[in-house]
Amino acid sequence: MGQSINQPTTMAFKFFTFSQNNSGGYYVQDGVVDQVVVVEADHADDADSRASAKGLFSYHSCDCCGPRFCGQYDKAKGFRSVKAAVSSSWMQSPSVVVHFKDGRVEKA
Repeated sequence: MGQSINQPTTMAFKFFTFSQNNSGGYYVQDGVVDQVVVVEADHADDADSRASAKGLFSYHSCDCCGPRFCGQYDKAKGFRSVKAAVSSSWMQSPSVVVHFKDGRVEKA
């Protein structure tokens, strides 16, 4: 059994936050993505690769609003828990989906 949503990680894995831009005036909420997506990964580049493999960067964007999701900043260090990762989002009380490294996907 893997990590739980509220449990801090004791391994090298970290949690990285991808906040959704409401490109086109709406949020996509389909079980793969939500207002905030948290990805468990070893480092920022790994988080971007895992997010890309899930299709985060392929969701519709518009010319005026820009991309729906952006990758991690070069120096992003991640967070030790899902709760800390979600708290880092600019959104207050967002809907969240978490992609764990073991393949589980959970609503938080």
